[in-house]
Amino acid sequence: MKRALVTSLVGMVFLAVFMSSQVYATRLGGKFVQSGTTTYLKFSYGGAHNYYGNVWQGAANWRATPTDIDIQPWPGAPSAIHIDVYDTYTSDTWWGATFFNPCSTCTYHRNYFYLNERTLKSESDFTRTKVATHEFGHAIGLAHAISGTSIMQQGHLSFNTPRTYDINDVNWIY
Repeated sequence: MKRALVTSLVGMVFLAVFMSSQVYATRLGGKFVQSGTTTYLKFSYGGAHNYYGNVWQGAANWRATPTDIDIQPWPGAPSAIHIDVYDTYTSDTWWGATFFNPCSTCTYHRNYFYLNERTLKSESDFTRTKVATHEFGHAIGLAHAISGTSIMQQGHLSFNTPRTYDINDVNWIY
């Protein structure tokens, strides 16, 4: 009986911690190194450049926020690139996918994301910009939003720019 009670209490504590951590589940943990108060990040867009305008606008959406994130296109040396963007054509159902190893305290040096031409070609320009903005959010350290109004929510949204929820999370990270 005593063991069952302890097991139940441990389970409830775990559940309470897990549930409370979900409020902050939109942060992956790592981040890019800051230069002074601003984190300057450069992106490169490889592939067919089918969605360059959307990628450029996604970066501009983050620059327009009251955060210390500044994402700009980089035409120069590959060693100075922080975020690589690529077009791909895959039978997968996702619009975009960011790839890197999330960590609790590490420093990001380079992240990359793919835009799936197969699924994006039939989407509106608005949605493509939402996807690019969303994927940049992952690249700077944000996970999918559990609740609230956030660019980090998956699927169709009525907005394609970062919201207060996202801005708060980025300011917490950086």
